[in-house]
Amino acid sequence: MYFLTYIKKWILIPKNLFIFLNIINICNYVDRGIIPGSPTSFNVFIMDTLHTNKPDVYLGLLQSSFIIGFIISSLIVGYAVHFYPPFFLCGVGCSIWLIAVICSGMSYYTNSYIFLIFSRIFSGVAEGIIIIIIILITSIIYHHY
Repeated sequence: MYFLTYIKKWILIPKNLFIFLNIINICNYVDRGIIPGSPTSFNVFIMDTLHTNKPDVYLGLLQSSFIIGFIISSLIVGYAVHFYPPFFLCGVGCSIWLIAVICSGMSYYTNSYIFLIFSRIFSGVAEGIIIIIIILITSIIYHHY
């Protein structure tokens, strides 16, 4: 119990919170930039899994799926923040994001485009949660110190 109290005090120091939130944000931006950063690899994956000659349509759908999850979760979290503590929601967002990233990597080995689409949707859901909560946590810490 003492350890948890120490962690809460440590993370609420503005400098430590700034570093923690920046690390989360950098990881999210790396995840977000994977698909635009290697369209050739994704086109080959799409052609192999869907047996199509026009992978660009499906690549656009893959990139858009992230935004769909982001928009939906932003609305839900904007409402849920009134009922749940922000650090709990941030933990939920980070957990969903971690699972989504692992599933995105597994979609290559399962050779499934649909699995990749749903993984990207959940990655968007997680980022929507994290972005909304980071703004709230920053505001709380700013007014506290």
